[in-house]
Amino acid sequence: MGWEQDEKDGIRVPFEEGWIIPDKKQYWFMKRSAAVVDIDYDGGSDLFTFTPLLGDFKGIDDLEKYLVEEYIKKKKLDWCDVNIEWLRFCHYEINPETIKETRELGEEIESAGIDCDYWEWNKETQEFQERVDEEDEEE
Repeated sequence: MGWEQDEKDGIRVPFEEGWIIPDKKQYWFMKRSAAVVDIDYDGGSDLFTFTPLLGDFKGIDDLEKYLVEEYIKKKKLDWCDVNIEWLRFCHYEINPETIKETRELGEEIESAGIDCDYWEWNKETQEFQERVDEEDEEE
């Protein structure tokens, strides 16, 4: 069939990590597929919304691999801290006629977080690991 009918939202067309809502000209990411990422490292910090396979992340569906390639390797970092707020919902404006070809997202309409992960780069193991907060260390 290729689409679902919802009384409240109308037709929902499954695509990549969510649904195209043609009547509203929106794309809705599935719970915990998109994330707000805050990364701190020597020489700077960045804040972005990870939207797998769409927008700035065309062809990218693995956040950890992206962080290793774009930050650790390209910036030659010895350390960085990453705060990831996984989103309960994340809605973007789109052109429903062209999104499957262009993978372009418009403006973010709304989003809300569900839970967070805190990572730090471990230079010895060459992997991200869960970061222990200073408050937890005191206990």
